[in-house]
Amino acid sequence: MYTETLKGMVDYIIIFFNVNSGILIKTHLNSGI
Repeated sequence: MYTETLKGMVDYIIIFFNVNSGILIKTHLNSGI
């Protein structure tokens, strides 16, 4: 049970970072910097 919860949290964190970096890259390109 504990390991399942931990795995779920890790998956969520990975998705969270992927979304954040995707947004950063988009704004980076849009601003032309």
